[in-house]
Amino acid sequence: MVFFGLGLIFPRVSSLRMGSGALAVAFGIEALKLYPGPWLASIRHTTLGHLVFGHTFSWQNLVAYTVGVLAGLVLEVLFVPSLRGGNAV
Repeated sequence: MVFFGLGLIFPRVSSLRMGSGALAVAFGIEALKLYPGPWLASIRHTTLGHLVFGHTFSWQNLVAYTVGVLAGLVLEVLFVPSLRGGNAV
């Protein structure tokens, strides 16, 4: 979803950069789960905050994010090569 969202916001950025940005955002949010700050805990207790930030760090999520971004890159390169003006990668 982050890959797709960034693609909508920055349509002229290459797919490779978009994938890197999506991974950076996903890994950053996952790393925030290790921070026990009270302001972040209060955000996590809201429905949207829980959906975005979650509660428990899991390295398996990092693998899942990487697989998801790679799948997005492959699908974009295979099925929508002209989406970014022929600059798919």
